[in-house]
Amino acid sequence: MKNNLNEILGIKTSFKIKEDNNIQISSRSINNKSIFFAFQGVNSHASEYINEFLRKKYGKNFTFNSNYFSNNRNFQISGFVPNELVWLSFKDFFSKPTGSKDYIKICMDFEWVFIDDFNICDDDNNDVIRRFISFIDIIYKEEMKCKFFFNSIKPESLYKGEKLQDLWARCYSRIIEMMDKDFFVKN
Repeated sequence: MKNNLNEILGIKTSFKIKEDNNIQISSRSINNKSIFFAFQGVNSHASEYINEFLRKKYGKNFTFNSNYFSNNRNFQISGFVPNELVWLSFKDFFSKPTGSKDYIKICMDFEWVFIDDFNICDDDNNDVIRRFISFIDIIYKEEMKCKFFFNSIKPESLYKGEKLQDLWARCYSRIIEMMDKDFFVKN
C-alpha cells in the first residue's frame, strides 16, 4: 500500500470538482488550521494555477520540472509529490516514446495525476494520441484520480483526425466520465 504524504505530514486534503469543472482543494493540518484553495478559470491559465496551489500546499515537498524514472528510462515531468501526485504536460510527456509499463508504474507510484498543456492533434500526431489513449485506458481501469486542465481546448476537440476515431470515441467518453465529480467520490 502507498505511503500517503497527507498522513505523514498530518494533513488531510480533499479535492472537489465543481459543476463548472473548476477544482477546489481544501486541506486541514494537525493543528486544525484550514487551507482552502480553488482554481478559478483554470481553463485559461492552468499551469499558473497549478503552480500556485502546489507551492502553497506542498512547499519544498513538491518538486517542479523534474525527471521521472520508469523502466530504466528518464522522462521530463512538470513536477511531483512522492506517492501522491504527478503533474504531466500533454505536449511533453506524450510526445516521447512512453508505453503501458510506464503508465502502470505511474498508477503504482501516485494517487493523482494532473495533465495540462494540451494541444489539438490530427492524423499527423497519431503516435501522441495513441499514447494518450493508452494512458487514459490504464488510469481509467486502475481508477486513478486525474484532473485535466484543457486550457482553451475543449476535450472533444483534442483529436481532429480520422484514423483513430473509434479509439478516440472510447477515450473521450472515459475522459468525460473521469471529469465528473462522481468519479472522484467512488474512487
